[in-house]
Amino acid sequence: MMANASISNAQTEIDKYRVIFPAGTRLDEVHGRFTPDINDINKADSISTLYISSGAYKNQYVKGVIKNYQEYFKQYFGLIVDGQKVIFINATCRMQACFLSFLCYPKGGGACYFKAKARLADEKIIGFSVNAPK
Repeated sequence: MMANASISNAQTEIDKYRVIFPAGTRLDEVHGRFTPDINDINKADSISTLYISSGAYKNQYVKGVIKNYQEYFKQYFGLIVDGQKVIFINATCRMQACFLSFLCYPKGGGACYFKAKARLADEKIIGFSVNAPK
């Protein structure tokens, strides 16, 4: 079951696994917004890959393991947090009908769904969550 947030139709599909949403996209975030470019996205992917491969996301509540980050379908949104660029990544291991249209909010699914916030300036993950298993 998916909920959604409506957006403008100016998304940029990078490849079959990645799509950038513009600054005008509605989100439940209170931060400022910007439209990321491919360099921002590639840097956020690099930061996320290192974080995931380190296993830092694992805790007593996470069931399963995030494997093959590059094969996850990812939605990217640019945020301005405390004056710094942050890329919000919404990721799923399976293609969702909402992928190219609006922010997908899957319920459950465990390590198949995760969200990350990658701060570009210092190359750090400042927020990371994995969905509950059910």
